[in-house]
This record gives sequence, C-alpha cells and structure tokens, in this order.
Amino acid sequence: MRALVTASLLVACSHPPPPAPPAAQVPVATWEDVAGTWTAFDDLDFSYTLQLAPGDLLLAVNRGKLGTCNLHAKPILGAKPPKFELEVVVDECHRDRAAGPLFVAFPSFTGKQLSVELTDGADVTTRTYARSVQ
Repeated sequence: MRALVTASLLVACSHPPPPAPPAAQVPVATWEDVAGTWTAFDDLDFSYTLQLAPGDLLLAVNRGKLGTCNLHAKPILGAKPPKFELEVVVDECHRDRAAGPLFVAFPSFTGKQLSVELTDGADVTTRTYARSVQ
C-alpha cells in the first residue's frame, strides 16, 4: 500500500521538463553576417530559395505549375543596417513593379533562421527562412 501511495505521489507531482529556451538573436551588422542559402515554403506550396552573397541577393520563387520567377538585386554601395537599400537588376516576379529601390531588413536572425522583410514602395513582405544544408 505504501509503495502504491508513493508511486502515485511521484507520478502526480512530476512535471514535464521545461521547454528549451528560444535561440539567441544575433544582430545583423553587415550583409556578410547573413550570407548563405536560405529556404522557405508557404501555404500555396510555393518554395522560396534566397541566396545572399556579398553584394548580391537572388530570390527564386518556385510557384508550382506557374513556373519559377527570379528577383535579383544588389545592395547599393554603403548600404547599412537596419534596412539595406538595394538596386533591382531583374524582377520576373512582379510585372508591374515601379522603378525605385528595394529595401531589405532582417528583423530576426539566429544563425539557423532568418526573418526577411522586403519593402518595395508600399508593399511589405515578411518571410522566415531556414538555413539550407548543402
């Protein structure tokens, strides 16, 4: 009987382990801090591959049956955080895009995940990417 009561108390008083702490945020001081290949997916089954290299941004959007479109932009010399100003070289994803700069910010970066905010005029798009293993 004692063993049953003791076992009952141990089961009733046990707690699940605490959740793991969130990954530490890393500040983005330069474009090179986030260089690499990043991937994301959305509810429409589109896949996004973002390649960030020193002086280069290439976003490939696989839209399934609609095909793939590309956005290629280069940071303007001297662009600094928190918002980098880019010059668009090619934009196949937005046919009606007005001329002008594209701004990119990285509101969250952990080393494994990267939140990217693209601002094109009044259009703001935010997407979270995972570092691609290649």
